[in-house]
Amino acid sequence: MRQSFGIKIQSHRITAGCAAMTTAAIVVLCAAAAEVSAAPSPAPALSFNGYVDADFATSFAGGGFKDPTHTTGLEIDLTTTVTFSPKVNAVIYTTMNDGAVPAQGAGNTWDDVNFDGAAINWQYDDKTTIFVGDLIYGTGYFNYYLNKRSAVAVGEHAVRGVGFARDGWTVTTGATGLGGKDSTGAPVPTSEWSTFVKYDYHLANGRTLTPSAKYTAGVKGATPFTGGLSFDGAFGAWSVSSDAAVNYYSSDYTPGFTFLLEPQYSFGKYSVAGSVFVNKKSEQNTTSVAAPNNPSQTVTHKQFDDFFVYLEPGYNPGGTYAFGLPLEFHDASGATAVAQGYDQSVWLVPTLYVYPGSGVQWWIWAQVVEHLKGTGSLDPQYFAGSEIIFKF
Repeated sequence: MRQSFGIKIQSHRITAGCAAMTTAAIVVLCAAAAEVSAAPSPAPALSFNGYVDADFATSFAGGGFKDPTHTTGLEIDLTTTVTFSPKVNAVIYTTMNDGAVPAQGAGNTWDDVNFDGAAINWQYDDKTTIFVGDLIYGTGYFNYYLNKRSAVAVGEHAVRGVGFARDGWTVTTGATGLGGKDSTGAPVPTSEWSTFVKYDYHLANGRTLTPSAKYTAGVKGATPFTGGLSFDGAFGAWSVSSDAAVNYYSSDYTPGFTFLLEPQYSFGKYSVAGSVFVNKKSEQNTTSVAAPNNPSQTVTHKQFDDFFVYLEPGYNPGGTYAFGLPLEFHDASGATAVAQGYDQSVWLVPTLYVYPGSGVQWWIWAQVVEHLKGTGSLDPQYFAGSEIIFKF
């Protein structure tokens, strides 16, 4: 707006001075002024990016390969960016979520497209960017395949408000708990207000240390807080991602603690990836009911296992194919253990990875689950599945 207004004033001054000039000068300058005045403002540029993650999983009746049942899952995230100038753009988020991928689908197969927020990003100066609108942040994201796109330090959350990024700091604040409904399905206004802060401290050789925290006000009878410390970096052939976090809900609940360590080692065509996850949940003192702000899966909101260990040796001959053999031990969360009738199990998940092109992956996997402890049947369970992932 300001640039257009300035051009109009300038052209008016040139036109007013034409009588004092030679005829040739008048013609040249007045024509130039008219051209500048009539030039339209550049149209906003439109671009898209996102990812698609879709799968189907087959489970067989306990103890054999009979009576297969098939379930689908889908996660699509599309960001539409409208660029108005080098310093200002707007984003619109849309999603399609049919459970989580892999092997945690809801089985709807074709899900509705859902509006997931809009925001304006304004580069105020060389060091500061201001955000306004629907702001979504989290810290401590898993590399482990079953919990990808879920965070353990500060679980991914959204506010409608404002924020900024400057010199490693990111701060957002706004109304949260949005979209709630009562038992009749009618919308319920929120009284919650959440503030998120993180600082990316860049160490030598590309390593980053990130403290982060979130506090939510307006929750009746509670003062929910989560915070933690995350590290990402490489040491030669090793890369390490680790997170340690704490969450507190109210004096009626014990504090919760979370620890995640994910190392990876590569040597030529061979690699080893691993995860160790420890999750001491915040629970009500008298009933052992889990606190609402315990870390959970982003899409399904199911709480994570109490503990698991994952180790995947891999072989990549180069090019299109790679092979992995995940070996895992899981101690399921209380709610999951009750629902499934077991709490401790060992998994073997041989996987073929296919890479047809840049940004495109196809996973084909099988799974054997051996139950070690529980109230349900301890017969082995067998699964298989296929998953496609592409980013754009």
